[in-house]
Amino acid sequence: MKKKRLTIHLSANETPNGYLQSAIARAAAEIFADYDISLSNNRSAHRLFRDGIRDLLIVVGGENANSLLCHQLRSFHRHKIIWYFEDPYELPINVQTARDYDLIFTNDSNCVKQYEGRAKVLMLACEDTGQPRPLKERYYHYSLIASGWPNRLQHYGDISKELNASNARSCVRLVSNPFLDSYFTEYGIEAAPSVGFSEFRRIASISRVSLTINREFSAQSNELGSALTPGPRVFETAIEGAVQVVDEATAETLTTAGFIENEHFLKFENPVECAEILSLAVNDVLVDLQEVSNECYQFVRREHTYQKRLQEIRNEFDTLFAANDDASQIVASCLVPGTEDHRPVALVLAHSTVYSGARAGAEIYLHALVEGLRDKYHFQILAPSRNIDQKVASYSLFDGDNGDLIEEFECARAFGIDELDDEIVVKDILSSIRSRNYQICIVNHNIGIPFSLLEILHSIGLPYIYVCHDYYSICDSYNLLDFMGLHCKIGNSRYEYCNICTYKRRGFEAGAQFRRRAATRDVVARSNAIICNLSETAKLFGRIFSIPDQKFIVAEPPVNVNSSIIERWTSNSTLREEGAKYVAVLGNVVPNKGSRELPYLAELLKEDDIKLVIFGTHDLDSSTMDSAGIVYAGRYDFGESDQVPDLFYQCSAAVFLSPWPETYCLTLEEVSRIGLPSTVPNFDTFVERIENWTGAKVHKSIEEAASNIKGFLATTPTVERLAKSEDVRHNFVETWEVAIRRNLTPVPLNVADDKPLQWIWRKPYASWYATQGREQKPPHTKKRVKPLSRPINLKVIGDFFSLIYDRGPIDATKIAFNYLAGR
Repeated sequence: MKKKRLTIHLSANETPNGYLQSAIARAAAEIFADYDISLSNNRSAHRLFRDGIRDLLIVVGGENANSLLCHQLRSFHRHKIIWYFEDPYELPINVQTARDYDLIFTNDSNCVKQYEGRAKVLMLACEDTGQPRPLKERYYHYSLIASGWPNRLQHYGDISKELNASNARSCVRLVSNPFLDSYFTEYGIEAAPSVGFSEFRRIASISRVSLTINREFSAQSNELGSALTPGPRVFETAIEGAVQVVDEATAETLTTAGFIENEHFLKFENPVECAEILSLAVNDVLVDLQEVSNECYQFVRREHTYQKRLQEIRNEFDTLFAANDDASQIVASCLVPGTEDHRPVALVLAHSTVYSGARAGAEIYLHALVEGLRDKYHFQILAPSRNIDQKVASYSLFDGDNGDLIEEFECARAFGIDELDDEIVVKDILSSIRSRNYQICIVNHNIGIPFSLLEILHSIGLPYIYVCHDYYSICDSYNLLDFMGLHCKIGNSRYEYCNICTYKRRGFEAGAQFRRRAATRDVVARSNAIICNLSETAKLFGRIFSIPDQKFIVAEPPVNVNSSIIERWTSNSTLREEGAKYVAVLGNVVPNKGSRELPYLAELLKEDDIKLVIFGTHDLDSSTMDSAGIVYAGRYDFGESDQVPDLFYQCSAAVFLSPWPETYCLTLEEVSRIGLPSTVPNFDTFVERIENWTGAKVHKSIEEAASNIKGFLATTPTVERLAKSEDVRHNFVETWEVAIRRNLTPVPLNVADDKPLQWIWRKPYASWYATQGREQKPPHTKKRVKPLSRPINLKVIGDFFSLIYDRGPIDATKIAFNYLAGR
């Protein structure tokens, strides 16, 4: 019989109570033995979103329970239980979010009435670790571990004066924070670092007495000033066998949990009484203290373990709900409201689309994807729609079914493409898509898309597939051309060279490329899958970002050449053999496509009466073309149209002069379908494209390109075409369909209007990169850092990290040692 599935979710982002989840999970493994248990937190919960409908969700803690992530978790769990670890400051929010859960538990009896009869008391507990050691074998006479609130500092100071025992061995850890520092100074007490769970239990296990002074809240958002039930450390101290000596306020909370005064704990009413009890431990008068320790240990082991708490949850759950539940209601909620459309909705983020008139490689690629999977998925494409001075001013959301404009919205402020991130723009985008049901996101290109948008979508559990159309994720020079216009071979270059290049091209300071790539790596590596056009591109991205090969998927762009073009070119062989000699130059002839080299190539071919013919746009002036004998045949959409100029059918070869490793090579793929012999530059991507085609050669220089062309025209080669275009298109659609299906969430993820966005805003180094490191300082952590004896030089640090990246740990260690030694 298949097990039901239970999720135990820790809702707080970062909390010292995180260990409670592990203890609760171990208890749940015993009480919910018939369930398959998964643990999650705000960083790992998204992994559950592809597992389908789950049976039971237990949210532990309750902090951030109103977040979008918890809202999405609840959407695919049949039953929801929340166990609040109350804090008076959080109660109003907890009461609001409780309505979304089937069962509500709170650890504070004082808060039950606030939930209007829906909540039950379920105190925190402890985990049994075995028989504690006798008091006489313990090192510390007493310990006090707590936050240093003003009343605690005052009371402890008074107790210390009354005790006045020079031979007392104590462990006092009063923890401060920026709001409490002044009180430590006032009472002359030294602040201690925070104490973790394991350290707390270790200290309790070697302390005879554990002193507890209740915290008095100085301000509340409601009338509740303190809890009426014990916190977890009461039970943890008891299970370790330390005698608990408490003030009157704490004694009241202990009695609500069944503790009995003088049997399970000792109470003091003033500093004098407390000092008298502590003196028993100091002076080895331990008979009565040992009896209290033993009784308290047995009581807590019997009544206050997490197995006991989980059994109470199980009893309540089994009473209210039948053993077998039907998931039909949850599945029905997956439909788009107001429609009968069962297709999953995919959000596509792009820098432009064919609907706005663009026809470059990325736009054609996306259009082929939408057309190929339209019957199975409903695509909605979000792209910048208006740019002002290289800044995005508005976005448009298109319907992939028909290309209609769904919505267009202005940004509160223009988003500079180089900024990579903008909190206000992200909010504008989310406010537009918040009510829509999405089950996956496809990042077709992230130019003009703020990085934090992807981080937020990831945090709420929406999977996204990242497409590497070019090298923009690696460098802002998307074609990897350096400041001299040459291919930089970034896979083998160091950050020192990047520092020079970014400064020469953009004026950025040293280390800018390192910071940018750190930010982009997070975006790429966080994706559920990475799709590249070529395996060589995937290898480069994997090497640059240290991403395992398993995450990459190669989906070759679809190429569909009109059959009439192939037939006509094949039938014109006699005309090519007897007529003038023409070589096709396909695509846009601009500097990053070889326009600077083209006149020189034309000069080399002149002596053999071979002319170059440009089919596409170009940036060459008429005088240059005339002197070189270059012919311009016009611009058209090759492969998609049967209106190809007649001059093309007289071309006996094609040449490609791109100075960078293009990731598409669409025109090369198209001429390979026809069988037009071609010479290509010596880049891995081009070599991969012609791997199975004998009708192409590689050139390493312009002279070699001219030699290849002359060789093509001197003979009549037998050209073998690649696979049929229908097969390539089919493989492209099939590869994408599998990738989407594997990463699709089981239910749509939307942001209900009454659910406030819980921001996970890191502000990476991307913003500093955009401002060239001048307008704002780099972000710093909140931790206090001791000043270094040697001043930090940004360039040296950037170079140091680049050496770590390039040379590996051994050389990096030597460099670090020499740097710190001042050599």
